[in-house]
Amino acid sequence: MVLLTPMIIGLPSLAALARENPDIAIMAHPALAGAARIAPPLLLGRIFRLLGVDATVFPNHGGRFGYSPATCLALAEATRGPWQGMRACVPVPAGGMTTERVPEMLDFYGPDVMLLIGGGLLAARERLTEATAAFTQSVARAGR
Repeated sequence: MVLLTPMIIGLPSLAALARENPDIAIMAHPALAGAARIAPPLLLGRIFRLLGVDATVFPNHGGRFGYSPATCLALAEATRGPWQGMRACVPVPAGGMTTERVPEMLDFYGPDVMLLIGGGLLAARERLTEATAAFTQSVARAGR
C-alpha cells in the first residue's frame, strides 16, 4: 500500500499509477484537496474512487478538522455505495481520533471502514506498544 496526496502529485498521475500498478493499494490523503470549494463526497469519495483510489482519508466529525456527521456519512456512502459498477473504496475517517471513540465510530460507519488514529497512538510515546494493543482490543470488542 502507498499513501499519496492526489492534489500534490496530480490527478492524471494518480490515475496512471493506479492503472499501471493494479497490485498496489492506494490510500489518498486529503491535503490541499480544496474540499471547502468542492463537495467532499464528490471529490474525496467519487472522484478519487473513479481515479483508482482504494481508501480515502477524510476529517471525521468530532475530530480536529471535522466535517459534519451528515457530510461524513455522505462521503462514506460515496466511497463504498453502488456506482456504475465500480468497485468500492474504503472510507478512512481521521483527525484527532482516539481509542475511546472506536465503538462510536464503528456504530456510525459500520464495519466497512478503516480507522486511522495515528497521531493519537504516537502521542503515547514510550507506551506506543501498549496504546496500539488497547486500540486493537477496542476494535475487537466493538466488532462483536
